[in-house]
This record gives sequence, C-alpha cells and structure tokens, in this order.
Amino acid sequence: MSRHEASVRRLSADEEKDLARAIHRAEDRARRALIGLAVAEHELRRRPDRAERTRAGMVDRLENAVEAAWRTSKVEPSIREKAREAKRSWAEVEALRWQLA
Repeated sequence: MSRHEASVRRLSADEEKDLARAIHRAEDRARRALIGLAVAEHELRRRPDRAERTRAGMVDRLENAVEAAWRTSKVEPSIREKAREAKRSWAEVEALRWQLA
C-alpha cells in the first residue's frame, strides 16, 4: 500500500448517500436559479438526443445551461444575480463530486 492510499479514508455507505443527496440539492438550487432565464431554459428544454437521455446527459445539459447563463450575464446585467447563484450552486456540485470520487 502506498503512502497516498494509506492517507485516503474510504467513505461509508451512509456518507456516500449523504454526498449524493447534497449533490442533488445543489443541482436543484442551480436549476431553480435558472428559472426565467431564456438562454438557460432553452438549453434545459431542448430535446435530448439519445446519448443525453441518461442522468449524465441531464447533468451535462444543466452544466451547459449554467455556463450559458454565466456568459450571457456578462452582457446582460439584469440576469447577473440569478446567473451568479446558479454558478455558485454548480461550483458546490463540482466540489461535492470531488469528495465523492
């Protein structure tokens, strides 16, 4: 066993479930922050192709919607706060995913 392997603590099943729930809550916050933003809703509502009909595909579309809102907020200050909240929530999703991995 390497020194790195010895320093990494494995998560219990309950800890993994808690992290998965926290990821879902953060994704929901990001999705709610995007409500009413046409650029984001367009991405979320577009018909998924076959490969995107999985949870991973839905998550990719949500990430794309957050990024589209963020880019648009740079030229449309009226949506900046919603885009900032979506971006914050998405950053939390990513941090939680790293913990789970």
